[in-house]
Amino acid sequence: MPVQYAQCLFSHCLWKKSRKRQAIGNHGLEVIYPDGTKYTHQLPNEFNNQVKELTDKLEKSVVRDGAWIEDKGASLTFHFRAVPEEKRLNIESTARKIIESCGFKVGNAHMALEARPKVQWNKGSVSLMLLNKKYGDNKWKKNVKVIFAGDDTTDEDAMLALKGNALTFRIVPNPGFETHANKLLSSTESVVYILKLISSLLK
Repeated sequence: MPVQYAQCLFSHCLWKKSRKRQAIGNHGLEVIYPDGTKYTHQLPNEFNNQVKELTDKLEKSVVRDGAWIEDKGASLTFHFRAVPEEKRLNIESTARKIIESCGFKVGNAHMALEARPKVQWNKGSVSLMLLNKKYGDNKWKKNVKVIFAGDDTTDEDAMLALKGNALTFRIVPNPGFETHANKLLSSTESVVYILKLISSLLK
């Protein structure tokens, strides 16, 4: 089965004494609040038809030689990591053209292309929405200490939106990497260390 389904959530912890967490997926299009309620950003009416059209075209043209599609509900990812190196460039280029022709934004991931709906919403938008909703419009800027860590290109949207009002980390092994984050971290283990340190200080 070339299309695989997954619920892909990245978790950003808004640390205060309560240490409650928000679960955010699909680049901010889906949110699960601590009480279990959900938020789904409104998508165009034709979105489901666009996804079907895109899936059909990708399956017909480029789902081969180890390439596969991951359907995340509000977005879709075309993976080509397993494609032989000599075929990779052609398959990636063809998939990119198909994604764009079906009306989606193309996002670059590691050995993958993300097809995202053309909406003015990203990880930065949802970060600000959650903070304003929980702590009051812009009140969090003075009363809440926010930490954001991410290893993906799309995490830069949140780092930019939070600039000056949060401590942000970009996880990347390259020490000279250009980022909107305050600091670079070489690994996810460094994030775990920082969160444990903060947790111990809040006890």
